[in-house]
Amino acid sequence: IRSKFNRMAKMNKLVTSSRRKIRKRHFNAPSHIRRRIMSAPLSKELRTKYNVRSIPIRKDDECQVVRGHYKGQQVGKVVMCYRRIRSKFNRMAKMNKLVTSSRRKIRKRHFNAPSHIRRRIMSAPLSKELRTKYNVRSIPIRKDDECQVVRGHYKGQQVGKVVMCYRSKYVIHIERIQREKANGAS
Repeated sequence: IRSKFNRMAKMNKLVTSSRRKIRKRHFNAPSHIRRRIMSAPLSKELRTKYNVRSIPIRKDDECQVVRGHYKGQQVGKVVMCYRRIRSKFNRMAKMNKLVTSSRRKIRKRHFNAPSHIRRRIMSAPLSKELRTKYNVRSIPIRKDDECQVVRGHYKGQQVGKVVMCYRSKYVIHIERIQREKANGAS
């Protein structure tokens, strides 16, 4: 009997049929779900070879456009695969609820940070040779380290030795590099 009341019910209670909710989940989906959404069907030869209908698109894959203005053209290579929507309104939510994105709170925590956290904040990147040797990108600065200034007025000068690490002011003192004060004193 065909009746508007006798429609077939959903098999899975967890899946919604609301268009609004489906669109919301689609556009706010995390990256690992977007990877699945952005999958493409394989050609008939590859489908029979691997026994898979479609796979997620990756960089350097070869693909052919089958819909739209560019359909039917030669096979092209995927240069870049954007999974995130770059929109002012559709930003992805924070993953960690304990981390804030408030500028006011971030500044407060930065300037009221204790010494052991300031040590971590005052870390500097290593040179390319040391990076390959120790397999570490950056380490906290301490006294007697050799460093080079790469930003500001004194950048590109010779390598200097750290004389003092002033954590309460977020300052390090390097030998042979002195800033002239406004009143003329060094």
